[in-house]
Amino acid sequence: MQDLQLYSYRNTCSTLSNSESFSEEEIHLDKKQSSSTIIFSLANSMIGPTIIIIPLGIAKIGLLTSVLIAVVICCISLRTCQLTHLHAKLTENEYFSTVKRIMGKSWMRLYSISSIIILCFASMIYFLSLADITYSSLKLFFNKVDWPSENKIDFSTFSYQYIGIMLMVLIGWLFFIPKLGKILDLTEKGIYSIIIEALFTIYLGIRAIVQGEAKIVFHTNSIEEEIGLFTSQSLTYTIGVFAMAFTVHNCIVEIIRKNKKQSNNARDVRYAYLITLFTYIITGTSGALGLYPKISSEPNTILNNELYNNNETLTFIFLLVTQIMTAFQLITVLPVINNVVRNQFFFLVFGEGKNPPKFAFITFNIIFILSLLVVQIFNISPSAVMSYGGALIGFVIIYLLPVTIHLKSIRAKQIQERQCYTALYGEYGLESFYNEVDIAKFLREKRRINYFFEYLFHGVILAVGMGILLSQGISLFQ
Repeated sequence: MQDLQLYSYRNTCSTLSNSESFSEEEIHLDKKQSSSTIIFSLANSMIGPTIIIIPLGIAKIGLLTSVLIAVVICCISLRTCQLTHLHAKLTENEYFSTVKRIMGKSWMRLYSISSIIILCFASMIYFLSLADITYSSLKLFFNKVDWPSENKIDFSTFSYQYIGIMLMVLIGWLFFIPKLGKILDLTEKGIYSIIIEALFTIYLGIRAIVQGEAKIVFHTNSIEEEIGLFTSQSLTYTIGVFAMAFTVHNCIVEIIRKNKKQSNNARDVRYAYLITLFTYIITGTSGALGLYPKISSEPNTILNNELYNNNETLTFIFLLVTQIMTAFQLITVLPVINNVVRNQFFFLVFGEGKNPPKFAFITFNIIFILSLLVVQIFNISPSAVMSYGGALIGFVIIYLLPVTIHLKSIRAKQIQERQCYTALYGEYGLESFYNEVDIAKFLREKRRINYFFEYLFHGVILAVGMGILLSQGISLFQ
């Protein structure tokens, strides 16, 4: 997300204010927005097409297990997101400025590189999802059940691999447009795709319950025959997916700077995370209830036609509409992500305010396109990209930087308080000052205890992030 956080328009476009290819008028930086707009912008940034991936993970590890993991990851991500905007000055419209001011240029480069990589993961998820939807739809339309499965690399006949090449021929030219103009306006309509996707997953759950297909048990090892509150499946995969699904850290500062009432920022961020959490729980559990009997086919998304009985007219129509809306969203967002990544990369390579040569512009786009094709040809699952991306690269943005900056700020505050205490009371020992000195010592001791718990709490958060990182790294090589 990732997201996957993966990622809607505001999540992918948030770092564009320094980009030469976009004017402030194009991305509406000059407009102040209400709290409700900010809340839904943040929620929209986190959710994106994640809805069509999360139900698959929930069906594997169990309903209650997934809810508990989602709540824990949401709370941790909320706290680190609060830390992200807590230390940003009002004059700082982007997080990398905060990182540079507090941690220095090296950490700023680390953040920029991590942001670029996580956006590349987002583009992979988008393209893989688009290819999955297109291939399964064409198999249904032409009634070609004998076409090779997506898991098989086959160039001897029409296959999933050719779909990727065809799609890139059709949309690849969008990556070479220096100014996207109207595409940005179209991308903002992605919220309607998310609404349709959410309604479709809820429909799947209601349909399964009404028709008596949802067999819920407390625990199961047979995830294709019944859906359990708990299962014996590994949690690592789904934890990584949720870790990226609650990511909005790389655009939080810029979005909340548009808030009319800056005093509402902390509250608005909390509401956005609550909305996102309940959206994932409702849509994820509903989709899992409707699709768990076919989870063994290991689809990339819940919009794969092979998961459904096409004799059911209502389901087929709803699926078709959702596929069209989702494909539209993915196609319009991909060139925007490419533009963001390209501008951030050129900023690191050529420096601020310098125009890269045309050769670099063309070469970067070609490499970007080829990287998406390579991932698609080998049919790497979108949820796998989301899981490993959220753990490996998201660790820097979600856990390491926010916590490290906060602890460094706390340490600086401690030193300042100690200096003030020494300056005020250190040289006095007269009894007439006893009460004042005693009170000061008491308050200082209380602050020391508070600092201890502050270090402990955020140290635990960092340890959780490190645990997710290590677990995903181990599972990657198993």
